[in-house]
Amino acid sequence: MVKTVSLLVLICLYQFPSFFNKHNLHYSENGDLISVFKNTPINAPYKGKIANDTLHLVLKDDFVYYPFGTFDNLENLKTSQPKAFIFDKKQVAPYKDNSSKKEKIYYLGTKNSYLGAYFNKSSKKYEIVSSIIMDNEMSLKNGVLLGITKEELFKTIKVNPGLGTSAINIVQVESPNKAINHYYRFAGNKLAAIVILSEHFYKVK
Repeated sequence: MVKTVSLLVLICLYQFPSFFNKHNLHYSENGDLISVFKNTPINAPYKGKIANDTLHLVLKDDFVYYPFGTFDNLENLKTSQPKAFIFDKKQVAPYKDNSSKKEKIYYLGTKNSYLGAYFNKSSKKYEIVSSIIMDNEMSLKNGVLLGITKEELFKTIKVNPGLGTSAINIVQVESPNKAINHYYRFAGNKLAAIVILSEHFYKVK
């Protein structure tokens, strides 16, 4: 069955189309995650609420900011993803007090997944720019993998939705400062895709 990567992957295509073309990622213009932008109140301050098929959560956990772990050098970041390779380099201007200062973004990819991160000289850590996970060759630090159930995801991120989960197809996890969003897309009761976007994603050159 052809995988539907969704609108968020379409947004990524203009940044590094060669990666997607080379690795045969299939996509559709009517991808399921379109509903996230059309129907979910992204700026709402609630901790958990269902809008259509999306559960929106605001979490303070370090995992939201560092889903792949914390790294102070590129070699350790690469080692954490042994099946990934560097396939592209771009730049971003991440500092609010110096908009002209740019940092290099390193993109690590597998056949169907990627992550992009840059070294922040203020935090002394690699900060995520964006990531799409469509296979289990790339892993998050808390053990979240494609194929887990909704209940397993909620247990891992320590959230009790307090609601029936059968209507939930997308779990959106947002940081309190709105700087980063995770989207966990379920097919039935199995996790089928993960998309992570930081505010810097839209500043990539």
